[in-house]
Amino acid sequence: MATKILGSLALAAVVLVFTAFCAATARKADTRFNSGIEGSPAYSYAAKTAGDDNSFPVAIVCDGDIIRVRASMGDSVEETLALGGVVAGPKDIINHPLYGPVDPGDKIVVERYIKADFNEDEEIPFETITVTTSLVKPGVTLVVSEGSKGIYRRVYEREMIGSKITEEILKSEGEYKAPVNRKVLVGEAGAPVSDLDFEWETDANGLPATYEALITGGRSAGYYAAPGAMTASGRPAAVGYVAVNPGVIPYGSKLYITSGDGSFVYGYAIAADTGSSLMQGVIDIDLFYASYLESCLNEIRSVDIYILEYPE
Repeated sequence: MATKILGSLALAAVVLVFTAFCAATARKADTRFNSGIEGSPAYSYAAKTAGDDNSFPVAIVCDGDIIRVRASMGDSVEETLALGGVVAGPKDIINHPLYGPVDPGDKIVVERYIKADFNEDEEIPFETITVTTSLVKPGVTLVVSEGSKGIYRRVYEREMIGSKITEEILKSEGEYKAPVNRKVLVGEAGAPVSDLDFEWETDANGLPATYEALITGGRSAGYYAAPGAMTASGRPAAVGYVAVNPGVIPYGSKLYITSGDGSFVYGYAIAADTGSSLMQGVIDIDLFYASYLESCLNEIRSVDIYILEYPE
């Protein structure tokens, strides 16, 4: 009878040990899924089992974050990283052996390997361009554009461990954004707008000595077009290339344009473009300017149009 009682007690002890072992194993398995993010169910469970003699806190530093998890004795660094949801890449640098054990109080630092393109920009200063013109009154200064800096860009392919550059190759370089110069108009009576110069013979008053025809008191307007625009005659739209009614002034005609009193001088020009207002006789000539503001400043001006030479 005593033998039966002892046998029963031994069997009960075995059952109790096996039950405790299963519970501990289940608890450890649950902790392995800890995301390291406060508020998640796994993290809460780990916190509740902080008193477990077999678990201890470990800090993981990765991607600018500190992730806190609870590991168990015998866990490897790789397993501990998995608790925090961190997967180390083949070229990442870790301050502990990946397959070595983690100890209480360890801080695991993961420095990521990065291979990417990086831009290095350098400012290009702008210049201030001062233009004397009879478009504005003498002595008046007018800022047409404030100007902006440009960008000179170098593109590097970099290999990095964390923030440290381990290898760098220059892939390309050049002007990424062109600077825009600051333009200032300074009024001066008789200063020509156009830079064209036909080296035409002039009289004592600076007016053409010879010409084919003269239109006095013609109505002029101003216009502007974006860089790269072309005229009706196939020439580029630029200062000195003006719009006309080709039935009156043929394309390619050489002109000289000035106000009757000489205070405003557009200067030498070539007939190159046209428009509806010209074809309808609303205006006699449309003067091209380097900016929209300058074209507006022209308004409707009375000008004398010297037709110096018709095209051959």
